[in-house]
Amino acid sequence: MTAERIAKAKKLKMIVTAASARTTPTCGRRSGTTSRRRSHLLQQQCVAEHVLMSILALVRNFVPSHDIIVNGGWNIADAVSRSYDLEAMQVGTVAAGRIGLRVLRLLKPFDVGLHYMDRHRLPEAVEKELNLTYHSTLESLAKVCDVVTLNCPLHPEPNI
Repeated sequence: MTAERIAKAKKLKMIVTAASARTTPTCGRRSGTTSRRRSHLLQQQCVAEHVLMSILALVRNFVPSHDIIVNGGWNIADAVSRSYDLEAMQVGTVAAGRIGLRVLRLLKPFDVGLHYMDRHRLPEAVEKELNLTYHSTLESLAKVCDVVTLNCPLHPEPNI
């Protein structure tokens, strides 16, 4: 998106882009008065919402089900044969920083078991608020989770 295109789009509310293969997907909202901090928080929320949307699309088998319908199929059994309810699943995040914690907060209303692994443990009050289970190793987290999302930067370090 160029500045010229943005200027012409008078009703534009949001732009979502994947910046490049080496950066985090970002999004931004058009507003002349948006502060840098607000813009950064909005980007974090957009990424967290994208993670939630991806989890739902995968668990509910959305793309294959959509393809069945687009190709003329209408057998509901075909469409839902590999579709599951997110409710009651165990969902974990590797890294519970700004984005990982937002993902956990978005998942709470889905009545899932929430797990996280991070080099820094969250405050006890946050763990209690979200009913989080802390894992000190990736193996421990992966062993109990139906869904694991990675919300960490790529570091050259062997361990998070």
